[in-house]
Formats: sequence, structure tokens, C-alpha cells
Amino acid sequence: MILVIYLVLINIAAFVIYGVDKRKAGRHERRISERCLIIFAAVGGAAGALLGMVVFHHKTRKRKFYITVPVLFALLIAFCAFCLYQNYHIVVTEYTYKAPGYEGPEYTIVQVSDLHNGLFGIGQKRLLSLIEEQSPDLIVVTGDAVDSTFTCYSYAEEFFEGAVKIAPVYYITGNHEAWLGGEKYDSYLKDITGMGVIFADGQKYALDGIEIIGTLNESCEGVPLFDEKDGTLKILLAHENSQGKTDFGALLKEMVLSPIIIAIVAGVLIGATGLYQAMIPSGISGIFTACTDFVSAPTSMLIL
Repeated sequence: MILVIYLVLINIAAFVIYGVDKRKAGRHERRISERCLIIFAAVGGAAGALLGMVVFHHKTRKRKFYITVPVLFALLIAFCAFCLYQNYHIVVTEYTYKAPGYEGPEYTIVQVSDLHNGLFGIGQKRLLSLIEEQSPDLIVVTGDAVDSTFTCYSYAEEFFEGAVKIAPVYYITGNHEAWLGGEKYDSYLKDITGMGVIFADGQKYALDGIEIIGTLNESCEGVPLFDEKDGTLKILLAHENSQGKTDFGALLKEMVLSPIIIAIVAGVLIGATGLYQAMIPSGISGIFTACTDFVSAPTSMLIL
């Protein structure tokens, strides 16, 4: 959103400055340097500069401008198209994990993470339709459904409202939710839980053959400890944004003292994949969805 605001402002400024220079030319006043005009186009204001050239009939006969500014405009369009593609293109990654010794039912789990107030069609229809195509048994949202720098709760609420109609939704918060707060944020949490979203921060939920365990935002603290080795598939929902500062190995050893079956469904795992792989205690099997497999064992997870 910051980039959008910048591009809007720089293009308005470029348009105005081309108009001002044209006016100065008509009055034989001291002009704005051509270098300055080109710089405004080069730093993102090419659309405003080109529009200024056309509207004010300014610099349209100078080769430096009638070639350079359209080229810069084309590059700006390409850059914007690339940014839009990167932000709104939905990538589906599939993981299949068959836990050794697990005899419970199979689950198809759709993970959605880091939406950051993304808008995927009216009412989030494009994203929701893709999720529905997967026929999930569960949907887990692992943090940053909203964005602290551009907070539009309605986008996140539209997603959750549609998602709960597809499958049960478990939601943990991420670092952006942690940076928010106040009445609007509290109202947002109240609204989505009222829709049926299961708020999983620091909670444990037992289902048929599996347990959903939610960490507390950012730190992975507050994970409920296990009192018995019941052989169920433990699915840890995490949103780790500490660049490798959290010792997942120690965390897992604290949770249980003997080998278990576990899948870590993580939102952001910043850092090298090998770092997290090395943290896994010996004898514990499972999968990192956003980082790396730490066991080769083909219950099925679909990650969006």
C-alpha cells in the first residue's frame, strides 16, 4: 500500500511539474531543468510525465523526451504488473504426509497464511473458490490475515465469512495482529469468532485422531504441554517471525519426552531451511509446510 501511495503522489507531482515548466516557458521565466523532468519520470512518475507531455504539449518534439519518457512508462507498467502478479497470484503447494503408526482418518487440510488484507476478487471469491475445490476437512489460517500498515478488517472478515462455510477454520495470529490492538481489532476478533472461526492462540483442540495446537503470536510460547503419549497426530500451528530465534527443537522436547507424530503448519519461517531441520530432535517425525520436510513420509495437506 505504501508503494501505491508513493506512485500516486510521484505521478501527480510529475504531471504538475511538467505543467509548471510549460507555463514558465510561455512566460519566458526561469525553467525547470530537463534533467529534473527526466528524473521525475525515472523514479516512478513516468505516467504523470507522459500525461503532462500530452496535455500540455510539452517536450513532445525533443528526442530525449519523446523516446525516454514512453520507455520509462512501459517499464513502470511492467513493474506494476509484476508487483500485482506477485501479490495476487495464488500459488498452491501440496504436501502429502503419512505419519508412521497413525491409524486415524485421513485429513485434507488447507493452510492459508499472510493474506495481509489481500483482495482476491469481490468477496474474496477467487480465493474461496480455489479452497472449496480442494474439499478440505479443515482450514488453518496461520497469521497475518490483516496488515498493520494497511489495516482493512473487512477484507479479512469477508474471507473468514466465506471460509467457515467450506470447513471448520482454526486461526492463530501473527506478528501483524500483534502490532495492532484497540477497539477495532477487538471488534474484528469478536466478529470472526461470531462467524464460527476457532481462535487457536495458545489452545489445544482434540479431533478424531489429531490434535490442533496453536502457538501464541510471534514467540511460539504458551504451547499446551502433553500429559500422555496417546499416539494422535499433533498439528502445531505457528507463525514464526523471529528469524530463527525460536528453538523449535527445545520446544518440541518440552512438549513430549518421547517420539511423537507431529506436523508443523507454519506461516512465516524466516531463515534457512537447514537451520530449522537441524532443530528437530531425533526420533520426531513430521513436516514443515512453509520450510522443509524433515522426514520423507508420504493425512494430506494443501497449502495456499
